[in-house]
Amino acid sequence: MPRRLLCRLLFFALCVAPTVCVASWVVGRSLPGVAATRLAELSELLGVEVRCESLQTPRPGAVRLIGVTVCDRELGGVLATCDRIDAGLRGGEVVAKLGEVRLVDGGTRDVGRAMDGLLRDDGLRAARVSIDRVAIGQSDPPRWLGMLATLTPADGDRGGELVLQAGDAELIAIRNRQIEPPTTRVAITTGATGVPVAMLPGVCEALGDKATLAGQATLTVSELEVAGQLSGELRGISPAELTGRPAGELQLEGDATAEVELLAWTGNRLDELRAELQTGPGAADQQLIYAAYNALGCRAGDPLFAEWDPTGGSPIRFDVLRAAVRLDSGGLRVGAARDEPLLTRGGEGLLYPPAEARLPVVAVLHFVAPVDAPVRPTGPMVEPVADRLPRPADAAGPHYRTQR
Repeated sequence: MPRRLLCRLLFFALCVAPTVCVASWVVGRSLPGVAATRLAELSELLGVEVRCESLQTPRPGAVRLIGVTVCDRELGGVLATCDRIDAGLRGGEVVAKLGEVRLVDGGTRDVGRAMDGLLRDDGLRAARVSIDRVAIGQSDPPRWLGMLATLTPADGDRGGELVLQAGDAELIAIRNRQIEPPTTRVAITTGATGVPVAMLPGVCEALGDKATLAGQATLTVSELEVAGQLSGELRGISPAELTGRPAGELQLEGDATAEVELLAWTGNRLDELRAELQTGPGAADQQLIYAAYNALGCRAGDPLFAEWDPTGGSPIRFDVLRAAVRLDSGGLRVGAARDEPLLTRGGEGLLYPPAEARLPVVAVLHFVAPVDAPVRPTGPMVEPVADRLPRPADAAGPHYRTQR
């Protein structure tokens, strides 16, 4: 199965789920002359614009929607289209069959808020939905994937539940009204192929549009904030996103991967990261290696000393970059994964982990800052990173000062 098929599973939650719920919404409320009003109400609920070319009632209790389109409300771009939705009531439940659904690239972000808005509504009926074909992107010929969805609507104190299945991937969203404030929990199992990390809100957006997760993720959405955590394999992390420094300082022959034991966040701020990073072969600019030495206290091996050019010189070639990283409110730990150097070439160690077991969180800012940055570094490279770092356990304590 092509890699990007399941990468759009969560896009289904944002774009196809609204088209699915059009059927539930209209069948449950299909009185003459109110279809347009109901579509407008649904658009407002989901934060997207839902359009329909025509609505037919082939028999009592059944509805056919032709030419359903889901659009971005701010930019006006099309997010998804569906050529046909046939839906009817069966024992008080909506049973719907969708024909061809086409997902347009883009608009994949903030799936948690989309699910939260959907499951708040008391007016939707229970629904079982099958989709014949889902076209992914604009490829020619199209890539197709079948999907199943089950919607259990909110009822009194019990919140709604939505289950999406596609191949070996699954998304379960449940609204809990018995706590204050009410919360929607979205649990995702990606399957082996993975899903785009960028559609998970918060710190994950910083990993870029190409990064994917093969593993598990959980989102908790309330009126106050969105929190989440994930574990598994992160793939396709670009060099700039890996280091937080200028893109040209780390040149890779492929993207980086990370085995993540835990990545947890609240809003846009990281709470905790436990991961092993690996990439290579490639080349590291001497500015990048000096930042690791100067700000983090990484130690140079003999081959690196022999090759070092104080004037800047050529990038340092390496075979493997591998590091175990732990970052939380207590500080930063950078260790060698599997008891190896951080950088190796030809079996020899070029760069080794810091001698200091734990560094203050602010050491990360000194790593991404220019060499001549002040004690409290600022600037366009630093501020986005600072906004996402864990809050230090002792925020009023002394700031880390580098070796210079």
